[in-house]
Amino acid sequence: MAVQSFGMSAFEFIPLATSLIAVTISTITFIHQNRSQKRTVTLHMHTIWNSEGMRRSRRNGFVGIGEAVKLGEMSVKQLSNDQASALLDIKQFFADLNQLLEVGVLDEKLAKKLFGAATKVWFEEVLLKIEHDDGNFSHQSRTFFEDRVLPLRSRLSN
Repeated sequence: MAVQSFGMSAFEFIPLATSLIAVTISTITFIHQNRSQKRTVTLHMHTIWNSEGMRRSRRNGFVGIGEAVKLGEMSVKQLSNDQASALLDIKQFFADLNQLLEVGVLDEKLAKKLFGAATKVWFEEVLLKIEHDDGNFSHQSRTFFEDRVLPLRSRLSN
């Protein structure tokens, strides 16, 4: 009887109700798969961050900056090619992480948990210090840092 109040017979209402249920289930499935995919990509980035190559880059970067600090200057000019390359690797990783967050491919909440502390240390102890020494980098490098790397700091801060 309730179906008749919509001006439909039961035979007309059943396909409509079935379609609505199918659309609802499809939407829920899509949302779940999207969240799962975001988590997968975020965990993949975490795997890259913890890879042997990135560990070596982080170690070389910190050693180089430690040496520069001992000399009383925060300058990349004192860094070896390996140390400068290591810092570029780290900046590129953070730029990629920022871009992936910006386009919505990563799980932002999980990314904050996995990368928040690391980005805080790298920005405060290394990247911001050397980037603000005017003689360290070209205009192009500084623009890359400000546009692609620096936004990650605020995006992942707690």
